Amino acid sequence: MLRPDDHLLLMCFHHICTDGWSESIINRELSALYAAFKEQRTCPLPMPTTQYREFAAWQRQQFAAPHTAKSLQFWCERLLDAPDNLLLPFDRAATARTGFIGATSEHRLGSELAERVRRFSRQERATGFMVLLSAFAVLLFHESGQEEMVIGAPTAGRGRPEFEEIVGYFVNTLAFRLDLSGNPSFRSLLRRVRESVLEAMPHQHVPFDKVVQEVRPTPSPGRPRLVQAMFHLHNTPAEPLRLLDLRIESEQLFPQAAALDLIVALDPQDPGLRGVWSYRAELFEAATVCRLQRKYAWMLDLLIDAPDLALAKFVALSNAPADSPPRS
Repeated sequence: MLRPDDHLLLMCFHHICTDGWSESIINRELSALYAAFKEQRTCPLPMPTTQYREFAAWQRQQFAAPHTAKSLQFWCERLLDAPDNLLLPFDRAATARTGFIGATSEHRLGSELAERVRRFSRQERATGFMVLLSAFAVLLFHESGQEEMVIGAPTAGRGRPEFEEIVGYFVNTLAFRLDLSGNPSFRSLLRRVRESVLEAMPHQHVPFDKVVQEVRPTPSPGRPRLVQAMFHLHNTPAEPLRLLDLRIESEQLFPQAAALDLIVALDPQDPGLRGVWSYRAELFEAATVCRLQRKYAWMLDLLIDAPDLALAKFVALSNAPADSPPRS
């Protein structure tokens, strides 16, 4: 129930025309427009020098460029004979009739653990994303025994400065092929993941659907092709909405649909890391996803504590009760 001095603003962002980066642009411009119009000033926003259509035209030109053909060849070679499916701990098997009804579950990694991730990543000359992705791969390995897997990750797709201030959908998906074979230590695995990420980044401009079209993974009933799980660490600066003397309380609403079997998005916040796990509710029970969240935090804590321990020995240590909280 709204009081006379309460106001409700509902902002709906659809990925057909916007992305997370665009949300910050919209908030910044809306804040500037609100202040200007309230003070009866003219529009303070400069005329845009570039529109999304310029990006679309540039992207079409890239399709015909020789370096794109080389990048597409990179993906075909990198994903040759890659596993068609990621073995996830489903509560119900996927079938051709399984839908994409989605649900979300939030989970927070404490500030101490987040700081230890940052320190460890600097020590290993890696990024926080690489450390967190490596731990996620260990979690899936621990759940399934799958030593080789493909995990997707989004990229901002705004490599050119003129695209940084445009509202639109620029995000592309990269398919990282991760190898956990040979009983490596976590430190060794991190180096493998680091190499995979660095090798892939120069080829990030190739659209994911084009990669799928060329790689031609074997379809499995009820499963997305090539990438079934996504892992994402938000690293773009968030721009909050500021409306002069108004006190703003925001709440994020999640769509009840899931594009993939499992999407893990981590967002640096004070304190720690806020995690949103989106999943297909017809495949996972909510309790299973909560268990995976607790287990991920627990395993991440152990992995950073003992990075030189072989994964086989680590598995025995990580069989501690999933309800036991990690240090936060």
